[in-house]
Amino acid sequence: MSASQAFLRDQFRIHPDQNFHLLTFSPEPGIGMTKRRHPFLSRGIVNQPMAGPGRIPGRYNLVIKGSYDTFDHRMPVEEFIERLQNDDVPDEVSVVGLDEALSDSELRNDLKKSMDRRANDLEYQNPTVQFVVEGSFHRQGKTYDLRYDGQLHSLQDVFGAQLERKEDGNWLVTPF
Repeated sequence: MSASQAFLRDQFRIHPDQNFHLLTFSPEPGIGMTKRRHPFLSRGIVNQPMAGPGRIPGRYNLVIKGSYDTFDHRMPVEEFIERLQNDDVPDEVSVVGLDEALSDSELRNDLKKSMDRRANDLEYQNPTVQFVVEGSFHRQGKTYDLRYDGQLHSLQDVFGAQLERKEDGNWLVTPF
């Protein structure tokens, strides 16, 4: 693989097993626009999805219910775990029920393990995953908690320490 191939794969988060092609146009005096196909690319122009508030591709987006638009495709935490285990996560999905799952230590641990096991796969697939929760986010030192049903639930237990607050505080993001 050439340096330019590696650069393109890295920039567009393309899995090494996935083929792609790129069309480039170069204006040359007297010739106009010419179409060039690169021989190592073969499957279609790479399109990056548009990111919007609460919808950054390639990250877990945690949003407070009603604060941001959510995706039509919704699934409960249990189904998301199953989809992770089967390597079948949709391109855009809103996961519901995390607020309640944080109270169930077995479900919380299953979610964390499944997310950890599939982190590299998700980075290559680059889906947009939202966790839609009820309650509010609270920062304690360097970590964030979810206040739900009168209790604080640690988000670090599931998502690690890289949670970052966005905009007005009703949206957190973290890498896969």
